[in-house]
Amino acid sequence: SESLYLRYHKWTETDTDSDGNSTTRTHYECEIHGHSDEEGEWELDITSMVETFDDSKKMAREIAKAIGIEFRRER
Repeated sequence: SESLYLRYHKWTETDTDSDGNSTTRTHYECEIHGHSDEEGEWELDITSMVETFDDSKKMAREIAKAIGIEFRRER
């Protein structure tokens, strides 16, 4: 099995309630994608680990560098 890249995706959503009050929330997704000859394509969701850090993008980039794979940021 081989890890290929780390995918980092961050987006925001704004919800407005019936009184007109808006709430903006930031969401993250962070997965390591790889391939295995036996099982094919796979992904490992590490979102819950990465989002605990103040700078989740920086931590995701450091993880990718530490394990020697490409970092891919999606917007």
